[in-house]
Formats: sequence, C-alpha cells, structure tokens
Amino acid sequence: MGELRYSINVTVDGCCDHRVGVISDDFHRHHANNLKRADGLIFGRITYLFAGLSNVVDLELVDRSELDAGHAIQTYRPKTKASR
Repeated sequence: MGELRYSINVTVDGCCDHRVGVISDDFHRHHANNLKRADGLIFGRITYLFAGLSNVVDLELVDRSELDAGHAIQTYRPKTKASR
C-alpha cells in the first residue's frame, strides 16, 4: 500500500483555516513537491480524514522540520506492534 499524505494549515492558536497564516516561497515549494509525488488527489471543503475508522490509528512522529517562515512540517507513520 502506498503512502497517504495529508496536509492542513494549523495556526499556533489551533485555527485550521487555509485563509490564514504566513505563506512563503519555501512553503509553496514544499507543497508543490508533495503534489508532484502524488498518485492521486482528494479535494474537499471538509475532509474527515479518519472518519469511519473502526480502530484508533496509533501514530509515531518520524520527522520534523521547519521552513524559513516558521512552518513546521511533521511526518507520522502508523506504529507497528513492535514499536508500541
């Protein structure tokens, strides 16, 4: 199974809104590269990524980086039984 990439803008105060925040060239480059690597795209005004899952997905942080304007890029993957 391939990777699922999910991006959302969240401000420091917890606001999830694509109309707020500081957008930089570095930010655009990062997301343009994500789009180039995608096999498919899902667009929607409201996306409930984990809606309907019968089990909780336990994630572990595997990478964190910061872009020039202060954006944090975090990468998670499902925990395996051995890493729980």
